[in-house]
Amino acid sequence: MDFNQFLQGLPAPAWGLAGTIVGAVAGAYGTLRATKVTNNSNDRRFERQLEHDAAQNSKDRAAALRRDVYLTAAEQLAEVSGFLGQLASFDPTDAKTISTGMLGFFKATAKVSLVASERTREKVTELSGAYGKLFMELMVDASNAHQTKIAINVNRDAYRDLNAERTRIVSAMQDTNENAESKYKFEALSNSFNRVNARAEELAAEFSDLSDKHNDALAAYAASTVDKISGLSELQVETSALLRSEFDLDVDVEIMKAQSREQSAKAREAGQAFFDKLKKIREEDSER
Repeated sequence: MDFNQFLQGLPAPAWGLAGTIVGAVAGAYGTLRATKVTNNSNDRRFERQLEHDAAQNSKDRAAALRRDVYLTAAEQLAEVSGFLGQLASFDPTDAKTISTGMLGFFKATAKVSLVASERTREKVTELSGAYGKLFMELMVDASNAHQTKIAINVNRDAYRDLNAERTRIVSAMQDTNENAESKYKFEALSNSFNRVNARAEELAAEFSDLSDKHNDALAAYAASTVDKISGLSELQVETSALLRSEFDLDVDVEIMKAQSREQSAKAREAGQAFFDKLKKIREEDSER
């Protein structure tokens, strides 16, 4: 007996039951099928959402990293300009201060090069190289001030030693006078005091002369440094504009350059006014 004959041989009530069962099975299958399709669709949507979230999180982390790196670079750029402006006033025997003064800037620009776009990286590398070259030039410009500073240090040490010797001699003269010792000893101490005192006066005059020369060297350095640092202003602006653009900030390079030129001009004017005033004070002191 085949399946069709089996079905034909079923009584009518059995057909109703079979229809119910078949309908139930078909309904269940349809429900399962719909659920599977829905679940598959949800799974794909969830996977896409996870991928999107992962990509967004990656972008957010990269943006946060760039923000921290760029802000540090901006701070170091301001600091390095100040360092170069004061380079001549540093004690040349303090090798640590001079050797590490540029280190923070170079570290910051190196980090920027790792996370920036290629165009920004090239500009940052150019700026870093320009500041490295400027540092070497300014070290030469500061040499006159550094030499006079060394001479001042030597003079100060010699004066301190002479002052200690003068104090010792005065103490010995007091002991000799109080103990009524030989007048020859007192005279010898007096002669030593006169010699030491005369040398101390020479050192004091030398110190005054060296101080004037040092101040002149600092003024000359400052005047030349303002122009040289201002010469890098456009490169600084271009670099800053590229860094801002990577955060989708509004950037008008021409306005930024105009502001930079205006600030540089004001700095030169203020510097010149200060140097003129300093020169006038020196002239008045020399006439007294």
